[in-house]
Amino acid sequence: MLISIKDTAGHYQFLNRTFENLFYLRNSDVAGKTDSQVFPEHLAVLFEKLHFDVLHKKTRVELEERLSIAGQLRWFAFTSYPINDEQGSVKAVYCQALDITERKALDEQKKLTAKFFDAASEGILITDTEQKIVTVNPAFTKVTGYPAADVIGLTPRVLASGKQDAKFYESMWNTINTHGCWQGELWNRHKDGRLYLEWLTINSVRGEQGELTNYIAIFSDITLIKASQERLEHMVNHDELTNLPNRNELKGRMAQAFSRAKRQGNTVALMFIDLDNFKNINDNLGHESGDLLLQQAADRLVLCVRGEDTVARIGGDEFNVLLEDVTDASVARTAERILNQISKPYLINGQQVFTSASIGIATYPKDAEDMGALIKNADSAMYLAKENGKNSYQFFTTDLKNKINNRHALENALHKAIDANELSLVYQPEFNLLGNELIGAEALLRWTSTEHGSIPPNDFIPIAEDSDLILSIGEWVIEEIALQLNKWRKNGTPLPGTLYVNVASRQLMRQPLLSIITRQLKKYNLPARSIGIEITERTLMNGDEDITRKLHEIDMEGIPVAIDDFGTGYSSLSYLKNFPISSLKIPNQFVDGIVDDESDKGIATAIHGVSIALNMQTIAEAIETHEQLHILKEIGCHNGQGYLLGKPVDANTFAQQFIVQQTSRREATPTSR
Repeated sequence: MLISIKDTAGHYQFLNRTFENLFYLRNSDVAGKTDSQVFPEHLAVLFEKLHFDVLHKKTRVELEERLSIAGQLRWFAFTSYPINDEQGSVKAVYCQALDITERKALDEQKKLTAKFFDAASEGILITDTEQKIVTVNPAFTKVTGYPAADVIGLTPRVLASGKQDAKFYESMWNTINTHGCWQGELWNRHKDGRLYLEWLTINSVRGEQGELTNYIAIFSDITLIKASQERLEHMVNHDELTNLPNRNELKGRMAQAFSRAKRQGNTVALMFIDLDNFKNINDNLGHESGDLLLQQAADRLVLCVRGEDTVARIGGDEFNVLLEDVTDASVARTAERILNQISKPYLINGQQVFTSASIGIATYPKDAEDMGALIKNADSAMYLAKENGKNSYQFFTTDLKNKINNRHALENALHKAIDANELSLVYQPEFNLLGNELIGAEALLRWTSTEHGSIPPNDFIPIAEDSDLILSIGEWVIEEIALQLNKWRKNGTPLPGTLYVNVASRQLMRQPLLSIITRQLKKYNLPARSIGIEITERTLMNGDEDITRKLHEIDMEGIPVAIDDFGTGYSSLSYLKNFPISSLKIPNQFVDGIVDDESDKGIATAIHGVSIALNMQTIAEAIETHEQLHILKEIGCHNGQGYLLGKPVDANTFAQQFIVQQTSRREATPTSR
């Protein structure tokens, strides 16, 4: 039997193994996709019709259809019905399909051959017009426990369970007498007394003159299937790893909590909980250990709340806790219990592991009027808890709301920034420290909004990186750099070397970055090294195979790649050696303390040592004093940038202050003979 579950929008949530094998699919391949994204048109149209018929009628829909699968025509009996939540609203659609090709062929031939009768896996009984059993097949005995000799001459009432009342049977026989057949679920009783659920089809058989001669009942024991359906319903509403309610179940319970709070005037609180540094545990100890930690954390969360409260896992290392009829003080006490429990050591495969939690809290009706706003506000409060040092909880506040509103206002304005010509680039020169020679620059993005004025990069870059805005802005930056290089060349200004552009991980994952760069290089006939990219160490350590492949393709085109903020994350030389990196940048926090702090000097020296070992260049950031410059030269650092060497300036100023001056200085230097 084929079994599938889709959400109300038609996105697949579950396929059973039979479904996977028939269509050569896997759950992971189709999860979240629709029929039109998975199947050929003739199959997609049928499956979509079944799905939306159920949603429209809000009841069981049955259909028999002949399908072409792998070049073969096969008949299937489809049964779809809605899965409802506690309020009776449809939250998913369950569909099962039985392959009835053989049965259909036999119906069409109107034969009841002995071979089919004896070999059929379904139980079959045939009665006369008085409903007395005249014969049964072996499968009948297997399902019911009754040998043929025990039931021949009796009516099928010998199997009755007592679970269906007289009205049920009256309706069934009215259908048989009117339409000649009936099909449905029926509870019967085995000879040993246990109940079983069967899928039963009853057909009336008529002779050549149209007279009634027999009734044929064909049935299958679907008790296990029914249990599987119930398990599937549990799976739809619960997290597989922790067995906690999932996001879908939480939303249903939130709706109920909101209704009760409205009637009774109570407060509902939602906690958004994120485990701190969980990714590092996963990366260092492996996903199996990470799963064990999540299971233990889930158990601890349940122990921290009341029986009527809800703890849900909504994905990854994120949990929600729903609390009803609470005060701020009681919520705070619960949050403190959670922080205390979560921060206790975990024993994972014989090893002690430590983590903590960041908790955001929002309440209804004070902080939000609907579920979406409550979830969003609790999430925002959680991020503030992380910003405040983690292992803490934070209530949603008016100040936080204002901060969120300001962020939304900036995001809306940023959507219009390119078309409004509000974005610009400045260029911070980069020099070879030994020869004080200009070798390029880092292109830095600036935004002067007509509505909000000059916006610091630290305010708007994270907004862009958290959304797809970074894709369009990133492409604009590359186009602008190429255009500027072409302008300098047309004006007779020598090209300054490599202009580096900062690239976010989202750009590498979501954009055809290489084609964007090479298109601009070809458009203006620029050398490959004219444009380089800078990515953060965090992007590099993401471990995404697609990013690795794209970086190698970029390197093969001769486009240099630099790693920004190297040493500030969780560096792994085993990763680094496998990437085509041309330069490592020594972060400003290490350069800033390089004169007075031996640790910072040691880290800077180590980063340079790594670059030498891996045949890379080292670039020091934020050089502001001669003492810093002197030590960096002593270390052997190749290149550098910073206010001491040159501040970020616009394109015209950059050309006059750095490119032209460097060219004039070289031309004025006597050539040795």
